[in-house]
Amino acid sequence: MSTVDVYVSKEQPSIADDDSIKNAFYDAPTVVTLFAPRKFLYAESDACVAAENMLLAATSLGIGSCYIGSAWDSFDDPFGHETLQRWGVCTDYYAVLHVLLGYPKDPMGEIKARPRKGERLIWV
Repeated sequence: MSTVDVYVSKEQPSIADDDSIKNAFYDAPTVVTLFAPRKFLYAESDACVAAENMLLAATSLGIGSCYIGSAWDSFDDPFGHETLQRWGVCTDYYAVLHVLLGYPKDPMGEIKARPRKGERLIWV
């Protein structure tokens, strides 16, 4: 899917960037897929906000997380359609994104806020 000029990430290639990557979910033990109504105007925004809250909550519990911003293509084949039917997902809903959860192999330790810079105002 990627080209020299269009890619997902140079630092951490994805399955779209590197044909040798066979596991799009980086071996995460848990994958949460967020679905939304196809004709709801703010479906993607709402799903993204929900995902962000899940990522923040996971981090606070010491759980590693990763946001996968495109999920509809995960189900865009006969096996995917069969899976959605088996799960009971309404046909007027689509997969917006995935959130991967698991314990990191190399934990970062406690995350600390940087010191605040005083007397700094930004006017817009």
